Amino acid sequence: MTKKTKKTTQTDQPTNADIMQALSCLPGLKQDILSIKQEISCLPSMKQDMSGLKQDMSGLKQDMSGVKKDVLSLKEDHELMLKSMNDFAQNIETRFDHVDSEMEILQTGQEEIKLRQDNVAYRFEFVELERRVRRLEKVKK
Repeated sequence: MTKKTKKTTQTDQPTNADIMQALSCLPGLKQDILSIKQEISCLPSMKQDMSGLKQDMSGLKQDMSGVKKDVLSLKEDHELMLKSMNDFAQNIETRFDHVDSEMEILQTGQEEIKLRQDNVAYRFEFVELERRVRRLEKVKK
C-alpha cells in the first residue's frame, strides 16, 4: 500500500499577522468613513445651495427678458428718431432749395434794376448831348 501523505493547506481562518494588518488599516478606514459622513452631511446644504442657484438663475432669466425688452424699445426709439431726423433734414433741404430759387429770382431782379439804372443814366446823358447839339446847330445857323 502506498502511503498517503497529507499536505498542510492553508485554512480559512486568518492568522495573527492578517489580523494585525487589518487592524492597522482601521484608523485609515475610520478616517475615510468620517470623511464620507461629513460629505453626506453637507448634501442637504448643497441641495439648498443648488435650489438657491436655481432661483437666482430664474431671476437672471427674468432680468434678461426685461433687458431684452428694453433693448428692443431703445431700438424702436432709435429708428423713430432716425426717421424723424431724416424727415427734418429733408424738410430743411426743401426749404433751402426754395430759398436758393428765391435768391436766384432776387439776383435776376437786382441785375435788371441795375441795367435799368444804367440805361437811365445813359439816357440822361444822351438827352443832354442832344440838347447841346441842337443849341450848337442853332448857333451855327
